Amino acid sequence: MKSHKQKNIVYYFIFLFLVVSLQSSAQVDANLKSLKKTIHKTDKLLAEEFAAIKLIPAKTFFVQEYEGRDSISFYVAEKATTDSFYISPYEVTNRQYRQFVDYVQDSILRHLLGYEKQINPGTLCIDWSRKIDIGKASLEIANSDYPGTKSMFTKTYGIIHLLPKYLVYAYQDGQKWIKIPVMPDIDAWKNDYPYSYNEPMFVDRYFHPAFSNYPVTGVSFYQAQAYCNWKTRQIQKAIAHVADIEVVVSLPTLYQWEAAATSGRIPDNDTTLHSRDVIGINEYRRYLNKPIKANRKNGIDCNFFTIMDSNGYIIKNPGDDGEVYTMPVNAYQPGFNGLYNMKGNVAEWTATDGDECYNELKKMFAAGTDKWKHFTDSIKNTNPASIISTVQPDSFLKKMKGTKIVQGGSWKSAAFYIQPGVHQFYTAATQDGGIGFRYVVLFQQKIK
Repeated sequence: MKSHKQKNIVYYFIFLFLVVSLQSSAQVDANLKSLKKTIHKTDKLLAEEFAAIKLIPAKTFFVQEYEGRDSISFYVAEKATTDSFYISPYEVTNRQYRQFVDYVQDSILRHLLGYEKQINPGTLCIDWSRKIDIGKASLEIANSDYPGTKSMFTKTYGIIHLLPKYLVYAYQDGQKWIKIPVMPDIDAWKNDYPYSYNEPMFVDRYFHPAFSNYPVTGVSFYQAQAYCNWKTRQIQKAIAHVADIEVVVSLPTLYQWEAAATSGRIPDNDTTLHSRDVIGINEYRRYLNKPIKANRKNGIDCNFFTIMDSNGYIIKNPGDDGEVYTMPVNAYQPGFNGLYNMKGNVAEWTATDGDECYNELKKMFAAGTDKWKHFTDSIKNTNPASIISTVQPDSFLKKMKGTKIVQGGSWKSAAFYIQPGVHQFYTAATQDGGIGFRYVVLFQQKIK
């Protein structure tokens, strides 16, 4: 076990490393004293998270490289540039997300109990110094005159907690206040397995302590976004004394996600695609070329559903990779950039609208009828089942703009979707048992 002093030293160097990457030596020296005091107050779980985050250097590379097609995969490879950023090596876990929900619950309970203090005339804030016993608090609130409080609570695994409809997180985005119910859809797994007979792994996967280190699922884009806002506030509070540093936690953009998921093949001078990053795009070729037993011996490095050969025979079953459902977030060996489960396990929300990957489609449509016909014919030649043969590009792009891009495939995805360059599209309100998220972190100078 590390001593308290040792832990403080570790936390100090973690944040010092992050600051050094953005500040000059003189600026670092100026903030050193206040930074050290701040790290001393940092909570253990937050420090553990940031001990592991990975730096993704700025790069220019090709995105959207893949093999095969589904009915709407007529986006094409293009050159992209990303600035440097940090990213979590793991998908957000049930435990981490429960911390967020617990924060929301504690905020609501303290408000109902009157645990608030005045910071200036007319302004109240939550008094976090007062402890709460959830059992006593639930009785006190239920017996109060506050409207509707008698049926606010339920119990799961012996734990009393607020009903999901009361667990609402509010935050400000510019001039607009956003209110998001934060409880995941704990029935998302039951939707996939309606005959699960209430087995804990399906019904209470979010609450069950055995799944604390598994990725949270059943969270919408809005909920993932709210979590990132809360995490930003949590970190800003932890480094409040470092006056020059501002931290933003967010969902990755599509380009950031691909920059993190692949080695990032540098474009050739003529920007052609003749020299592909085979490791990056052909994630399942080795499964097709080797018997599954050989793959098991060598170690299948991600969790996904099935692979069928050209005759329709299954050559890879769901359990051949070690698990039929999700795995812990640190399962398998890390991939590119030291990141875990960028392929499979759970697909991951990005911050990018669905139409943003169809730049070539937009160009063809804007160029006129002949260009559009040539483009659609080229797609139909490789995939006759593609909806491109019947779609009107303007209406299609409008529909795609109403979705968010989800990356990486999941435990229930075919091998095609675990390729880093392949996208899936979901409406932002979707809560699915195969979708989770991870976050990126940007450190920047405060604007004075």
